[in-house]
Amino acid sequence: SLHLFYQRFIDAFYIWLKHNNDNQHHQFCKTMDEFGSLRWEMDPLATTVNFLDLTISIHNGKINTRTYQKAVNLYLYIPPLSAHPPGM
Repeated sequence: SLHLFYQRFIDAFYIWLKHNNDNQHHQFCKTMDEFGSLRWEMDPLATTVNFLDLTISIHNGKINTRTYQKAVNLYLYIPPLSAHPPGM
């Protein structure tokens, strides 16, 4: 198998490839676009990816994670210590 790890959430996914070979990456992207009617946006090969609310990276064979926040995050939520009535 070409991929080492695959993670999907609704319409977003990422795959860690066993080899960082541009030709294999190109072939994988081509194969995905030929499958069904969906068209995929593929990023170039990298050791770091932002997926949902995490930045996931591999350095020296170790997986590292940290929280990720999009630049357009408006923080439209009610803080738990606000004076709003419960259920809002």
